Amino acid sequence: MLTAVLPALLLCAGLLLLWAYVTGLSQALAGWKALDATVQWLRCGAFAVVVAFVSLLLTAAQPKLVELFAGTWPTPLGRAAARVWSAYHRARLRRWKRLSRTGSRHQQARARKALSTVYPSPDVPEEVLPTRFGNALRRSEQYARARYGIRPSSVWPRLQPMLTQQSLVDLAAARTNMILMLTLTVVACVFTVAALAALALSGRESLPTAVCAATGLVVGLAAHRAATPAAVLYGGHVEVAFDLHRRTLLGQLGIEPPDTLQDEIVLWERLAAFWDDGIPFDVPWSAG
Repeated sequence: MLTAVLPALLLCAGLLLLWAYVTGLSQALAGWKALDATVQWLRCGAFAVVVAFVSLLLTAAQPKLVELFAGTWPTPLGRAAARVWSAYHRARLRRWKRLSRTGSRHQQARARKALSTVYPSPDVPEEVLPTRFGNALRRSEQYARARYGIRPSSVWPRLQPMLTQQSLVDLAAARTNMILMLTLTVVACVFTVAALAALALSGRESLPTAVCAATGLVVGLAAHRAATPAAVLYGGHVEVAFDLHRRTLLGQLGIEPPDTLQDEIVLWERLAAFWDDGIPFDVPWSAG
């Protein structure tokens, strides 16, 4: 709930203070003191209800926020923008790949870090997404498929119950941090828009409102920038989970783990075909 309650509380408190300033702080404070104690408690309760409602909305929106920041933009304009930004990141991916071979020592180090954390495999440029955040997540999805022939969408729901308690704690902490950064970005953007609207419509001194808008913008940019390292950390935990626990899942399924990596790749591809496409094990089958 931290990923929703804290941003909801910050947003509601910020909007309340912004409204108090626009209407006049002294007037708002005098009006509050003039209220009966019961009415004051009722208004505090109403504020708590609003915070709870906003936090529920943010919680429900979290899966869509991940898709949005990953670059899933379903409108025609969004799809056009996604094509442009995907082409931009494919160009950056080619540049990093080139620098990893021909650049200076410092450039090679930066390129290898980018290729090993933020960007998906250069061998499949068509899978590059329009955002750094989305590419960091895409890389963790590619890892299991490239190493072991595993389809994460098929195997991950079955693998999670196999994880140790410590792995689950680490994974949950990394995901919480990632979602919190996305939610703070959205909340800061909403507050910035509200502050700009107050700046345009209010006849009061503009400097405090402009400071509020600038603060919201800085917080939003900082949270958005921090979301990508958080996604890299979360993806790293997912990769480790596949490395350490995939054979445990095979044991729970009653399947003897293969002796060679190539045989294991074929096995995982057959399992994915069984789970996703309903192809039984006892029929002729070939990879691809």
